[in-house]
Amino acid sequence: MTILTMESITDIFKNIKTQDKEMRLNFYERLGFNLTIAIRSIWSDTHSSDKDTLERIKIINEISHRVYHWIWRLRRDDINFDDLDCALDIKTYTDHDRVLVGELSEAIRSSYQFVISSKNGPSYQ
Repeated sequence: MTILTMESITDIFKNIKTQDKEMRLNFYERLGFNLTIAIRSIWSDTHSSDKDTLERIKIINEISHRVYHWIWRLRRDDINFDDLDCALDIKTYTDHDRVLVGELSEAIRSSYQFVISSKNGPSYQ
């Protein structure tokens, strides 16, 4: 698993911001899906305490709520919606936990790769 820096995460969101609405929606929808995978990964981690596991799942759940809110705003052409604010929202949750940063990095990276690769044709991954 590649852990992205906040700068790399911000770069991904900067790039997503330049895409058309459909691509942006695809990214956020895929991110929501990948966050469910992150929860499964955290849940099955046998090296973490129950307390840490629960806290990480709660944080991913909160981010998931935000992702679906971002989708809602984007679908309604909310003029105040800014993809870079999404990156900042995620950063507020990742400052102290390397495991969580790793899971979120993977969810963001794989969502971005999926959307960018599907731009060149259909993808059924």
